[in-house]
Amino acid sequence: MSTCQKQNLLFLYADQLALSAVGAYGNDIIETPNLDRLAEEGSMVKKAYITQPPCTPARSSIITGLYPHKTGCIDNNIPLPDRELCLPEIADFRDYKTAHFGKWHLGDEVFAQHGFAEWVSIEDGYRGFYSDDRDKSKHSDYYHFLRDNGFKPDKKTDDGFQFFSRQFAARLPEQYSKPAFLAGETKKFIKENKENPFILYLNFLEPHSPFFSCRDGQYSPAEIKLPESFYQEQVEGLPEKILEEQKITAAEGMDGIDLSCEEGWRRITANYWGLVSLVDTYVEEIIGYLEENNIRENTAIVFTSDHGDMMGSHRLITKRYMFEEGIRVPLIFDIPGLENQQNIMGPISQIDIMPTLLDILDRPIPDHLDGESLLSMINGTESAENLNDVFVQSYNDGYKTSGRPRVIVTPEDWKLIYRQNGEHQLYNLADDPFEMKNLYDEEEYKELINQLIERLLDCQQKFDDRAVEVSNH
Repeated sequence: MSTCQKQNLLFLYADQLALSAVGAYGNDIIETPNLDRLAEEGSMVKKAYITQPPCTPARSSIITGLYPHKTGCIDNNIPLPDRELCLPEIADFRDYKTAHFGKWHLGDEVFAQHGFAEWVSIEDGYRGFYSDDRDKSKHSDYYHFLRDNGFKPDKKTDDGFQFFSRQFAARLPEQYSKPAFLAGETKKFIKENKENPFILYLNFLEPHSPFFSCRDGQYSPAEIKLPESFYQEQVEGLPEKILEEQKITAAEGMDGIDLSCEEGWRRITANYWGLVSLVDTYVEEIIGYLEENNIRENTAIVFTSDHGDMMGSHRLITKRYMFEEGIRVPLIFDIPGLENQQNIMGPISQIDIMPTLLDILDRPIPDHLDGESLLSMINGTESAENLNDVFVQSYNDGYKTSGRPRVIVTPEDWKLIYRQNGEHQLYNLADDPFEMKNLYDEEEYKELINQLIERLLDCQQKFDDRAVEVSNH
């Protein structure tokens, strides 16, 4: 089902973008006018969840429409197998120009693959994970861009391979930043293909660490409002691994910033917001270029992130945690030709992205995909209240989380985090959005917990997740 024939697709996704760092999702201080406008003109999913943290597992679901346990990408730096099909491979797009620009993190980083005919890469740090038959002397396109502009690599491997570190790139003037580079390459791609249909996936590394950039001065730490759970004194009911991580974060800090004090958390959050606004600036440049070339009205735009960032919630940072800040992300669709696009409250899983894209582009949706199209909710032909439980998983036992958690978030705003080691958590997200009171051990919720466990088992059966045994005993 499509609004017009041969519609273009521009799929924009950021890396580690917290929901709380987008104006449209409730931050009234941060400057993200372009993402806010996209949300206002299109359809915003207010409660969208990833399938699994961290980067590689979540990306594998975004790009294939399958849960990570099916793709095999259950942790970072596991290559996406050739047998798992991405959008250009899953349907007939022979008349489309297909491209992937930016971070990939699904194996063989700098090499075109999975049906994407054009490839622009920005990362050289994954060289150690290339397939044996790949040319390990090949550099990313961003490396060549910096060399052409007179910069010299700051790093060299033992075998003589030179490259630019993320830290070096993050300190460069804005015109040499990765978002600026990607915007320039995207504009070239649009110019070359404005007369033909195209599919372009564009991934910004930012606001992923390092948490500093040319925008460090955009926000004053004094104007930063830290999350309520940062000030939480009561820590009963949190898993031991999380309590340990709180101590490690305070002791080690990050990117040279002291995170044992409130001042440090305000500083790193201000830097993070600067990175988000940097992305927003180049989103505007790209969309503006679509408008200049008179193809905006024929280009569906999707924006999301592969996962969130704790950024001070529960005094934690980065991802891998099953709190809302880690697994809930922005998700925006703007589909030309659809009047009165409807917002969706959710909960919705990113597993629904692939079938939705196929629906937008008027292609059949294969039965093997784990998700369902959201297009009928976006265009208002189906009630946005017809929602299922959202299922989130993790395999990172012993690192950042514990007990290989399995999670369901229900339309009734209950959230159950089930761990094999018994450190379970239950939250009422309607009353406790910052997850500051674990209700799991309270007697009055025992019957509810049993019901939620049954619903979790139903999700496992539906998606054939057999790696973790869930029991209500």
